[in-house]
Amino acid sequence: MIDVKALSALVQEANELTNLPTLSKQQERRFAFLQTGIAAIKAGATLEQIQEIELNEVEARNGFRRTTLADSTPRETRAKAAFMRKLFSMEDRHDTRELRATSETEGALISQLGTYTGLGNFVPTDFSSRVFAAMKQYDFLYDPDKCTVINSTNANPYPIPVEDDTLTNAVQASEAQTLAQGAQTNLGNPGHVLLGAYSFRTPIQYYSAEVYTDAGDQASAGAYELFAQMTAGRLARGIGAKLINGTGPAGTTITGIIPALQAAGVNGVVAAGSGSNTGNADSAVTTVGSVDIANLFFSVNAAYRQSPKCAFAMNDATLQYLCKIVDKQGHPIVNLSTGFPLLMGKPVYVSPSIPTMSSSAISILFGAFDYWCTRLVSDDSTRIQVYRETRVEQGLVGLQAFVRADGILSWNSSNAASAPISYLIQHS
Repeated sequence: MIDVKALSALVQEANELTNLPTLSKQQERRFAFLQTGIAAIKAGATLEQIQEIELNEVEARNGFRRTTLADSTPRETRAKAAFMRKLFSMEDRHDTRELRATSETEGALISQLGTYTGLGNFVPTDFSSRVFAAMKQYDFLYDPDKCTVINSTNANPYPIPVEDDTLTNAVQASEAQTLAQGAQTNLGNPGHVLLGAYSFRTPIQYYSAEVYTDAGDQASAGAYELFAQMTAGRLARGIGAKLINGTGPAGTTITGIIPALQAAGVNGVVAAGSGSNTGNADSAVTTVGSVDIANLFFSVNAAYRQSPKCAFAMNDATLQYLCKIVDKQGHPIVNLSTGFPLLMGKPVYVSPSIPTMSSSAISILFGAFDYWCTRLVSDDSTRIQVYRETRVEQGLVGLQAFVRADGILSWNSSNAASAPISYLIQHS
């Protein structure tokens, strides 16, 4: 956050100096310092930091010991800034090694930020939670309120029991009847699916050393926050593509929700298009209408439709198209009056990885998404890797994030008609 009051005071003093016909040597030094201070304040530095720099310059010219003023910056911010400055210290511009841990880099920062390793890694204590929370903004598959999300502290195999009980009903019993009547489910030996973990990494993000050595604690810590936010978007899109469309096989990569449904024999609903809504000859290859939505809705067993996580899922372009469709009375089929989109009384979730409407594309999913499990792992493999760039003269430091994740459909019945999730496929 910019200190507006401090910025205004520095700008006013600089303006007063520029109005003078000539400047003394002392005034020239002061004006140069004010320009640096204004830039630092805009970058997020505090007034205390600016005053400390000015005081230290005077002390250095007169041979006095350097004074450190009290800093009102929060402890966490200062710790993050110290870490970022360490990353960007480029004493040896031709050093090709990754950043290594030393007693200087570890010390008190470990208890405030995370842990270092001798492999050039940094694992901030709040990095995983911050990134995982932000990932919900990009895709519903990371939101525990919309599907099943399992946060693990390790990547050990995680079995999830599954049963298809939608066709098993209670029966009336009497004193003369045995308890074994009716279809039985062996709860002592349920089926299961197995979650593992696969590693994902972001592209390397480069930062210049000068920005961090000159800008002050607030800017240095701000770079950490910016990197975490960028990491969340990149990981959400990269992992999400696998969670939706990953083709397996198990043990090599994620089997996404669409390939899992197809492998289970779910045929889905073929789109008829929006012609019945618009009165035009709309192609079922690239359009969806209210009849398609109704057919998809009723293709899922009523028991699953009662789930609190039952919803439609599509990409933003498909939702935009549906928002333009109206019924015969001119009412939009997507209800936006509640503040979030509803279809057939069910919420609409957005995932950028669900295909756009095109020939034979699966463009809409519908069902109980508590049967989809996303696993996000927070351990020492979830880390920030630090690289030094030696090819650029001014010196760059690269940051790269690593996260492990997996996903699986927690349903494996041979009865495809009772699948908890179905889909709409565009006409070919």
